[in-house]
Amino acid sequence: MSGTDREQGLTGLKVIEVARGMAAASAGKALADLGATVLKIEPPEGDPLRHWGPFPESRPDPEASALFAAMHAGKRGTVLDLVQPAGQERLAELAARADILVQDHAPASMAAHGLEYARLSAAHPGLVMLSITPFGLTGPHRDFAACELTLLHSGGWGWLSPGGLRDAALPPLKPFGQHASIQAGIHGAVAALAAQYGARTQGRGEHIDLSVQEVVAGMLEMNFVKFSYQGQVATRLGTHILAPWGFYPCRDGKILICVIEEDQWQRLIRMMGDPEWTKLEVFADTYSRGENGDFLDMNVAQWTADWNAMELFHALQRNRICAAPAFTYGQLSEEPHLRAREFWIEHEHPRLGRMRLPGAPWRLKRSWWGLRAPAPELGEADGEQVFPAPASAHRALPSACNAESATLAGGERADGAGARDAASDTASATAARPRAARSGSSAARSGSNGAMPPLPLAGVRVLDLSWVWAGPYCTMHLAHLGAAVIKIESALRSDLGRRFRIYPEGMAEGLNRSGYFNQWGQGKKSVAVNLSKPGGTELVKRLAAECDVVVDNFATGVLERLGLTAEAFHAVKPELIVASISGYGKTGPLARYMGYGPSIPPLGGLTSITGYADGDPREIGISYGDPNGGIHAALAIVAALWSRRRYGGGQAIEGSLWEAMLAVGQEGWAGHLMHAGYHPAGNRDPRWAPHNLFRCAGSDAWVAIACTDEVQWRALCAALECTALAGEARFRDVAARKANEDALDALIAAWVAPQERWAVTRRLQAAGVPAFPSLSAKDLVEDKHLNAREYFSRLPHPEVGVRVHTGIPWRLAHRPNGVRGAAPLLGAHTDEVLGDVLGMKADEIARLRQDGVLE
Repeated sequence: MSGTDREQGLTGLKVIEVARGMAAASAGKALADLGATVLKIEPPEGDPLRHWGPFPESRPDPEASALFAAMHAGKRGTVLDLVQPAGQERLAELAARADILVQDHAPASMAAHGLEYARLSAAHPGLVMLSITPFGLTGPHRDFAACELTLLHSGGWGWLSPGGLRDAALPPLKPFGQHASIQAGIHGAVAALAAQYGARTQGRGEHIDLSVQEVVAGMLEMNFVKFSYQGQVATRLGTHILAPWGFYPCRDGKILICVIEEDQWQRLIRMMGDPEWTKLEVFADTYSRGENGDFLDMNVAQWTADWNAMELFHALQRNRICAAPAFTYGQLSEEPHLRAREFWIEHEHPRLGRMRLPGAPWRLKRSWWGLRAPAPELGEADGEQVFPAPASAHRALPSACNAESATLAGGERADGAGARDAASDTASATAARPRAARSGSSAARSGSNGAMPPLPLAGVRVLDLSWVWAGPYCTMHLAHLGAAVIKIESALRSDLGRRFRIYPEGMAEGLNRSGYFNQWGQGKKSVAVNLSKPGGTELVKRLAAECDVVVDNFATGVLERLGLTAEAFHAVKPELIVASISGYGKTGPLARYMGYGPSIPPLGGLTSITGYADGDPREIGISYGDPNGGIHAALAIVAALWSRRRYGGGQAIEGSLWEAMLAVGQEGWAGHLMHAGYHPAGNRDPRWAPHNLFRCAGSDAWVAIACTDEVQWRALCAALECTALAGEARFRDVAARKANEDALDALIAAWVAPQERWAVTRRLQAAGVPAFPSLSAKDLVEDKHLNAREYFSRLPHPEVGVRVHTGIPWRLAHRPNGVRGAAPLLGAHTDEVLGDVLGMKADEIARLRQDGVLE
């Protein structure tokens, strides 16, 4: 990498992190790794992650926690006691010089710690503050106690895990680690960085209210819309809607096989030797196979049992069938593909020595990512001026921001020469038409001159060549932030998401009617272009020249064959930001292997430590690789936009779903480095007890209960009306409770069993104990808290009418809120976009349509 590249990226961005857990820490890490100066504020006793471990030889040492070292590399650190006036005053001084402040204190404790946005932004109106809380800053559950276990279940992910479960007596299963919190941090980093990008244009900062529950609820794949479109409650039990899909036995372990399309099934039949059972009518098409998954799985398992897992993995992939072994972290450290891509980073730590840590979740042509220093020792930067210069002056919000202009007609025009002048920024800021804020919404508060600024990415134009989930998830979030997203698709080869059979009950099938597409297509415009025609690829290049960002997530080689490479796009516009997402990346021995979202957690080591006590790897309920890869791509894109405005130049982003999954597996990897011996343990946690799912009265009704400190433990004992429990020697501290966890869980289970799940939740929450039911999609739609926060999108659609979709997981204090538009009909905006963006006349568009370029 060149020194110039390394000194760009987010160099110059000043960030304060006030974190008590993984959520704010993840947001800070995402920004620090891209070059921002991140100052971590710790209390006198140190960040909680210092005390989580794992530690060398299991000896607690707050300066030698492998997880803390991994999550805080590249940051600076200082100690402030924020419950004291002096600490709060110092925080306010730092905030006056910062660009972004990230915090995850509970709503009730924010004021007591000096974390009031009005106070912190008084001297610095351009400050962006990101508040990550379990349930948001408003709503009936805003003050509920929470932890990772309860958050996974409050958002509906836990209810779906493990996928394909046959035993109804087993509880829903939490994936190992802190993934709800990590995802909240990454999503928050995207929103905060975009808001800071907008603040530099629009002259006003932002307070972002991000709910972890809502982040989780927005990642449920097709499972949410199966209820809102068809009334079906998806569950962890039974077989998948598509088949074969699941873990199958091999001689030396298990392998995940995921067959989505018919041609893949035909290739699998040939691999298996064209057995007679595959000719049965019950296996005639994809959905029939899903409906008869038990019979199908039995037959496929008989065939896989004769293979070694790695041999079968490579054989299936050579035949273009998606498969993945359940890698352990030990295997990953030696995996040839990752080594060929130089993924692992050798990192020096003063206490832990030389550590091999996960690298970047993508490759950047201009290489900004890096672990620039070891995690700070407690108080390492005390007394230093980490932010020596005042924050950049923010212009007053121009009155032109109140004007409305066509969404697609005035996209951003970067010239690659660095920061633009005020007139250019003002034009960019007024280029998009923001959706009016709901009456009574916090977003209805006006800007400093009485006008509401537009959304942060107003004026940014995105050419979306992606399909299914990872890419559409990325571009949907860019649309939520105000970008004009132009989706390129064709009726001849439509987005696979349009073909998933999630149509409204009683309504005929149609390419505009699938709930799957309509969920991830929100806020976009559709242009029908046939890329098999030379005129189609040339038209895409012309559109790219008028855009700021191009996104695709086709398999490696697909767009290359069409001549639509990053190099080709940069030839027409050097300042373009080109993001390409694939399963394995574009280089390395496995680059052309298929990488559907369900296959990524096994590849990333997550399933090897997720499961019940039997030790078998389990699916984790959603195709996690897709939204994780998608939101990481969005992060890189927004960082590239920020850097282009400040320093000039474009960027090429090569996303790998596999590497993005490894990047969020820090806790499992830290356990591997410290020989912690993490293994499948159901819903139990390596550190805390109690920590489990308990069955309540009712059909398949469960409640998550956990205590993560002694205060909560004593409160639980009081709520159980068994204060003697707290004094028992076998439960006297967390170590004793872990040693006697079976007995402890049995006592709680007996207390919970006759009670209704919400009654248990309300009683424990009143005592301050993290507890929450495991919610299904139906429960989410009916949840009074989510509805009070207006989380769901209920917009009219021309063909399916008003349907419920998951919405945006954050609320903005000074800009419009709410999804701006329903998913588009296929090709609905072809003439509009070609006319507005390219200036084409009606007769030219008609000729392209006659030539088959537009269809």
